[in-house]
Amino acid sequence: MNAIPNQVLCRGASTAPVNFTTTVPGTVFSWANDNTLIGLAATGQGNIPSFIAQNPTGVPQVATITVTPTYGSGGIQVTQNFSYTGAVQTFVVPAGVTSINVKAWGAQGNRNAGSVAGGLGGYAEGTLAVTPGQTLYINAGGGGTTTISGGFNGGGAGGTNAGCAQAQGGGGGGATDVRVGANTLGARAIVAGGGGGAGGNRTAGCGRGSGGGGGAGYYGGGGGAGWPGVPPGGPVPTGGTQAAGGAGGVTTWTAGGPTNGLPGVLGVGGAGGNEVASGQGTPTGPGEPGGIGGGLTGGSGLYNPANNWNGQSGAGGSSYIGGVSAGVTNAGVNTGNGRVEFSFAAGGLACAGTPRTFTITVNPNQDLIIVADPGTTICNGDPTLLTVYNVGASSAPGNLHIQPGPGTNGSPSQVFEPANAAFSSQAADDFTVPGGATWTVTRLDVVGTNTGSGVPTSVNVFFYANSGSNLPGAAIASYTNLASFVRTGGNYAVTLPGAGINLSAGTYWVSFQVNMSFATSGQWFWSNYGATNIGNQYAWQNPGGGFATPCTNWGYGATGCAVGGGVNRNNIFTIFGSSVTPGTIATGTFLWSPAAGLSSTTSNPVAASPMNTTTYTVVRTTVPGGCVASAQVTVTVNQRPTVTTQPASSTNCVGNTVTFTVAGTGTGLAYQWQVSPTGCGGPWTNLTNTAPYSGVNTGTLTVTPVTQLLNGYAYRAVLTGACAPIGTANISNCVILTVNP
Repeated sequence: MNAIPNQVLCRGASTAPVNFTTTVPGTVFSWANDNTLIGLAATGQGNIPSFIAQNPTGVPQVATITVTPTYGSGGIQVTQNFSYTGAVQTFVVPAGVTSINVKAWGAQGNRNAGSVAGGLGGYAEGTLAVTPGQTLYINAGGGGTTTISGGFNGGGAGGTNAGCAQAQGGGGGGATDVRVGANTLGARAIVAGGGGGAGGNRTAGCGRGSGGGGGAGYYGGGGGAGWPGVPPGGPVPTGGTQAAGGAGGVTTWTAGGPTNGLPGVLGVGGAGGNEVASGQGTPTGPGEPGGIGGGLTGGSGLYNPANNWNGQSGAGGSSYIGGVSAGVTNAGVNTGNGRVEFSFAAGGLACAGTPRTFTITVNPNQDLIIVADPGTTICNGDPTLLTVYNVGASSAPGNLHIQPGPGTNGSPSQVFEPANAAFSSQAADDFTVPGGATWTVTRLDVVGTNTGSGVPTSVNVFFYANSGSNLPGAAIASYTNLASFVRTGGNYAVTLPGAGINLSAGTYWVSFQVNMSFATSGQWFWSNYGATNIGNQYAWQNPGGGFATPCTNWGYGATGCAVGGGVNRNNIFTIFGSSVTPGTIATGTFLWSPAAGLSSTTSNPVAASPMNTTTYTVVRTTVPGGCVASAQVTVTVNQRPTVTTQPASSTNCVGNTVTFTVAGTGTGLAYQWQVSPTGCGGPWTNLTNTAPYSGVNTGTLTVTPVTQLLNGYAYRAVLTGACAPIGTANISNCVILTVNP
């Protein structure tokens, strides 16, 4: 046979196809791989197509592949079937047999308590290279019955409902596989994925439906959630793939009862989400059948919002043909239990040629994450240290923080129409990203109530850093006038634009507002609950003072502002996204861009002190290996308060109106006018909005009417914001009011 060149490449790159040739017709090429970490199966037959090179470690992985050519002739064609038994079965390869055609059918998912069918099982076929005397292990999956249990060989269990068995979902179907040399998941040469279990039915006077179990497979499908929440509900579970288990289904209901489905893992489907007994009305329709098994990716679970209160069905498991040659796989073809069929030529002559070896070396190229210390939000002129890490653990998308209620009151958080602008108000609550983790937040769910029709024109979402007084501080991200959201009554699910927001470890505040006319649509209240703080008590502000509370700036909603009944301490909300934990500090050579504000463009870590908000990109090249990876981080820069337009002194007559105007720049800018009756030398006192003064917290101070007593009074404005000022750049010039009789 031909000589095969070695390959050296980086993780994530595509290998070159490997084709075997010889001058002897009818030759079968069987190969064995001693390192499956590179993403290639342990054994196979025939040419090796291109695949994506893997390396989950931080060191080079070298795989030695040994190829043996075999010429066989003669023999009698034999077919042998293996039906479901609920246990592993074995087969010893007869003398003279070097290849077996394998056909495998995965099991159907199990029915729910109301006889809704599980998803159909998958099909896989291929030629398996074998040696005489070798032991094969056959696991025919179980399924297609009415049970909450997962089928034999990895089916995920359906979700429970301890008080209402009639509402329980079906278990996932078992995978069907053939294993070479050992009865372990790593020895699987071919897999036919199992179907997902049916979602549980809503049952009148008994309970909502629980989730169906995920089907087993090369990787199992995710389990369906119990009732996924107010329609459209949370995301349905996804099928297993060639690299990971499917994600579990998600419920958006946070007031107790349904739970999320569990994700699938290697060889095993995820369990369905649970439910609890509850009084229910007449169902509008049954739960959905399970997701189909098979294909290189299993089918997703199903949920029909029109038939509310049912559970999600489980997703299907994936099939696998990486250990056979001429492999094919079809999704959703089998009912009932799984089975296997072998066909081969027995009693012929087999002659083995001289083996050849070659290597595939996959250099590490780990994913990167940038961690900022003290954070990604800084004040103009301050530094933050940017350190590049290799990614450690990461989570699939799901709920990152839940404050579930149930709510017993609420606080207004709404931008009103101009006629009621003084009542525009804002609520916020805090959450904490654990130490060492970075969250990517993609969605915010909030629970609230309306007094009227509750139809907003748009909504706003804000994220703030935590201030020194444990209240909302500097703004990190502002998503205003969002017109894309899902509203169910007073509840909202808002997907953030783009890729969402990345938050490193620390405490943050999230705020949600509706933009809605009181005259046409009423008032919206963010529901709150609990007399014990979760983190800090929720915050609230009403800058226009229309509600006549002490909180024209941020204060604690219950104890400081006396809103929402003055008792409950926490808003009801859920933060959805994914989490990444840094691993080791990345090594190699580095190139940062842009260079503005960086202490270096070629080191790790670097100090960043940009003048304005900047997104930095780092490109890491491994040494040795020359593999390239990149990551990004956005450093948000808050500007310090600075006076840009000075007020001017004024001479006026008694009874007139006089105004003093100042302008400035800065993030979160606020104004405070001060007075000194004795002139510019002070002392200075903060003004309040009492006659003759108004606008004391705006850029324009109004004095009306002017009296002789005010002659010689001095005034100035002090600007504050999210950041501390530099020197006295935030204090305006002193101006004098001269009053003529």
